[in-house]
Amino acid sequence: MAARKRRVTADVDEDIMQQANKVLNIVGLKSATVVQVLFSRIAATGGIPFPIVLTAEEKKQLRQEAKDQSDQ
Repeated sequence: MAARKRRVTADVDEDIMQQANKVLNIVGLKSATVVQVLFSRIAATGGIPFPIVLTAEEKKQLRQEAKDQSDQ
C-alpha cells in the first residue's frame, strides 16, 4: 500500500530560496526532495539532523544589537 502524502507549505525569504535552489540545482535535487529527506531523518532520529547554531557574523550582529540597546 502506498504511503499517504500531505502537502507542506512554508514561507521562505525569496533571496534565501534563490540561493538554496542554485545549490540544489547543482546537486540535482528539488526542494520537495530535501524536505522529504529532512522529515524522514527527523522521524528516524527523533531530532534535527544537524546542529542549529549562529554563524560568527550572526553572533557579532546580536552582540552589537544588545550593546546598542543597553546604550539607550
